[in-house]
Amino acid sequence: MPGLIVTTTRPISLVVLDAPGLRYVTQGGLSFITRAVSGWTELNEALRNAPPATVVVINPYADDETAPAREMFTLMEAFPSVAVVGAFVVTPARVGDVRQMLQAGISGVVNLRVDTTPEVAARHIREAVGRPVKRQVEAALPQHLSADARHIIRAACDVALVGGGVDDVAAVFEVNAKTLSLWCNKFKLGPTRSLLVWIRLLLAASLLEDRGRTVDSAARAAGYSSDRGLRRAFEQTLGTAPSTVRKGGALALVSRAFREHLVAVAAIGRG
Repeated sequence: MPGLIVTTTRPISLVVLDAPGLRYVTQGGLSFITRAVSGWTELNEALRNAPPATVVVINPYADDETAPAREMFTLMEAFPSVAVVGAFVVTPARVGDVRQMLQAGISGVVNLRVDTTPEVAARHIREAVGRPVKRQVEAALPQHLSADARHIIRAACDVALVGGGVDDVAAVFEVNAKTLSLWCNKFKLGPTRSLLVWIRLLLAASLLEDRGRTVDSAARAAGYSSDRGLRRAFEQTLGTAPSTVRKGGALALVSRAFREHLVAVAAIGRG
């Protein structure tokens, strides 16, 4: 099986906090669906129902060249599932700020001094798609998984972010669904459809961590038709409702259950 770094080719939703110098950043990708917002309040409102493949582009120094905007850190605290890309001129004086942004969870940086073409800026944006969710999925994986198994999970995560299914995961590797199923069994991941159910639950749990989202908006963003569909999936898989899981830390609970599921699948394979 080939080793792949998976990136989505489906449309990426960009929300840009309008500022001088950022217009070119959004011009390098024909698959970008761009919305410009004029202020932090409008930006927060835009993210309440944003799809999980959304990337926010911000110049945190637009209003103050000496320090990044506190509102950016507040936004990342309120919407930890959303990929935020900072677009600004990186200077030696701002290295400490960049370190602070990375620790806070920023998903990428476009250096307006170096990344001066739309194509280069677009590459940074595409690489940031779903990065917060992918970090959480990676953290949930047990150590026994092979590199090939992790490639499949990354592909499944990319596909879940844009609402795709089993055939879309297979298409990433240019194989059919039957071959993908054989790989999933070989690498101790269980049935492909079951794997996607878990990835979608992890995606939904990540979205439930966003204080600005309701359970219904998290469900719809994760690909369920309503909160009822998400509730059914949680009850069938975890035996509890998403509202209950949210109170107890949705992401931690689902991550632990997913890890235990993969360990159990591997144990069956050894039996």
